Amino acid sequence: MINEHITTDTLVDYLHRELSSEEDAAVHTHLAACAACAAAYEAEARLTDQLRNNARAEERELPSAVVARIRSEIAQQTHPAWWRQLTLVLRPTIGFPVAAVLVLAVVLGFSSIRTHTMGAPAIAATYYLDDHAALATSSLPFSETAVVPSTLEESSSTVQTSRAASIASNVLARE
Repeated sequence: MINEHITTDTLVDYLHRELSSEEDAAVHTHLAACAACAAAYEAEARLTDQLRNNARAEERELPSAVVARIRSEIAQQTHPAWWRQLTLVLRPTIGFPVAAVLVLAVVLGFSSIRTHTMGAPAIAATYYLDDHAALATSSLPFSETAVVPSTLEESSSTVQTSRAASIASNVLARE
């Protein structure tokens, strides 16, 4: 920017402090070195001051009759009755608890509906009849005389066979 002159838009932005800090520093340096741009800056500053002074001079007050009319209208406004003011004050005090009770009722209603529709979990009756009938007759379920359900007896031999096969395969894999 030192070799070229500053544009009017940049000068106005500099005057109104709308430039970034880097641009502001560059313009400040250029104005110190360039007399033509410094003169243009001074002309813009004078023009801005004149515009501000004219704007201040043209500020007008409202006529006194208008001000008096506004004040009389404000004074004549009627205030609501005391019971109306009380309802306005109590509205949040009553509204929030009522809303909380309604939300609680809805939540509890849905949870009770869900438990009634789900009911108790269903278990097949054959489970009790087949596997546990023999266990119910013995006095000690884990004693040596306890009856083992048929489903456990059949699978015990296959479990032992599969367990022996897995042990053998592990031993062979290690060697």
